[in-house]
Amino acid sequence: MKLYDKFNTISQKALGISYSEILDNPKNQLRLLLEQYHINQIIDVNYCLANMSYDRIVHIINLFLSGNAFFETLIANCFDDKKNSSQYEWELLSLVHDISYIYETVDFSESFLSLDDICKEMGLITFFSKVSDESFYLPKTYVDYFKYKREQFGVCDHGIIASLLFENRFRNGPEIEKTKLSHVIASHNIF
Repeated sequence: MKLYDKFNTISQKALGISYSEILDNPKNQLRLLLEQYHINQIIDVNYCLANMSYDRIVHIINLFLSGNAFFETLIANCFDDKKNSSQYEWELLSLVHDISYIYETVDFSESFLSLDDICKEMGLITFFSKVSDESFYLPKTYVDYFKYKREQFGVCDHGIIASLLFENRFRNGPEIEKTKLSHVIASHNIF
């Protein structure tokens, strides 16, 4: 089965529309998903969609659908229940991980030299030291990576900003390990 066909099957099951309908108007579908998952409480969804490229929007939707395909197979083979918290967490991660890509621009970034500058401007508190789990980077690594992106490329890192927005502003949904999810979001582009 081709990937397009798999996405079509999953989008019809998960979203009730064909994949071609999504590709015709991905902004509309992503808007619906972001509102359904209450991502509008962490960022201005309309501004994001107006300033995000078609490819970035499709990427976010594809990641969402890929998770649905994975969990559909996993649930069919391993679990009796329809949806579990891991799938919900994946869906959140897929929708949030690149949502602040609008901030990874030279125009936005020129006013911010450090992660502290971003936090002060946006009213955010860093959380990187909240989890002492060896599966995540040391708190200093996030600060250093942000500094690296700013100094080498002239931009603020979208993943770190998205993680801060998620940790500080996301309030809805079932019980989740928000800080761990925030670490995953912050880490997703660190190399």
